[in-house]
Amino acid sequence: MDKNKIIIRDGYPDDFESIRSLFKDVWGYQRPKKYDEWRWFSAEKKKCRISLAWDGSYLVGAYMAGPVLITLGEEIVQGAHAMDVMVRAEYTGQLIFTRLGEHCKTRAQEEGFQVFYAFPNPLSFPGFVGRLKWGHIGDIGHWVRPIVPSKYERIPTWAGPLINGVTNILPKGPNVKADLKICELDMLEVGELLAKNSSLSGPISIYRDLDRIKWRYSKSTNYDYQCFGAFCSGKIEAIGIWGMRNESWGNVQDYRAHLTELIGSNLIAFQAIIRMVIESAFKREAMLLETATNVAPFEKLLRRAGFLKHRRMPMVLTLLDSKLKNSGIETYLKWAVFGGDIDTF
Repeated sequence: MDKNKIIIRDGYPDDFESIRSLFKDVWGYQRPKKYDEWRWFSAEKKKCRISLAWDGSYLVGAYMAGPVLITLGEEIVQGAHAMDVMVRAEYTGQLIFTRLGEHCKTRAQEEGFQVFYAFPNPLSFPGFVGRLKWGHIGDIGHWVRPIVPSKYERIPTWAGPLINGVTNILPKGPNVKADLKICELDMLEVGELLAKNSSLSGPISIYRDLDRIKWRYSKSTNYDYQCFGAFCSGKIEAIGIWGMRNESWGNVQDYRAHLTELIGSNLIAFQAIIRMVIESAFKREAMLLETATNVAPFEKLLRRAGFLKHRRMPMVLTLLDSKLKNSGIETYLKWAVFGGDIDTF
């Protein structure tokens, strides 16, 4: 192959099937078509930034950045999270990853993006930090709570009931009294809560308005997300969102449930919501319930509900706008990250 013949260009909706084919060849499985349409081409205010590498008419690599707004003090800046970065195995060593990353960053700057962030897996981490020169600003805790561990394929059939029994005695958190209701995301109360700017959200975080929440937890994801609201005297105090892949994911329906949002400021309400999510995950026979966060009050609640810190997820970041250099956005301790900020949740 001649690396000089590799062409890097923008990706468009007409490339959809080629990107899906590339994904299947690289990762060995296929996601629901509806999910990929949502993930790559459904954002309205700011389009997903897609850079593709072609060897003639053969797609050999892709690099994508999904748009998000980020709160930075009193300012809202345009960011994006890197996702679905992939290069065919036979084309590794040709600097395609680097060329794709540089192309995506340059085009994103032209389109008004100001910062990229990502949570790369161990295989792609060296590429982000070593080749693209992104900064590794810190590590986010990945929290896991076993639900029905016998769903794990490596658990022998005979051991399943025993292991499930042990899991059943794990704490679910305090059994506090709360008026919990299933909420639709377009409920007026949900919008009002989002508008309050929770005191736990931190100075730097993903901006959560109603448009963001409704898009992020769309039915098109096929994750069957569910929102619980905690009410006091008829007034909403907090919401929590969780979900897991449904049967449309076929043989990659992994039975991993995700706690993706805790929004509000009432810690007692959060305790009740977490307990309800755990009980709901049991009803859905999830293998486990997972989330990610670096927010200390949330970490404490998770521990009390039987979650364990499984590993640390590196957070990497690169600036596209030099005006943000002294803003503090590169300081890990100023960030507040939770669940749905991770694109794979």
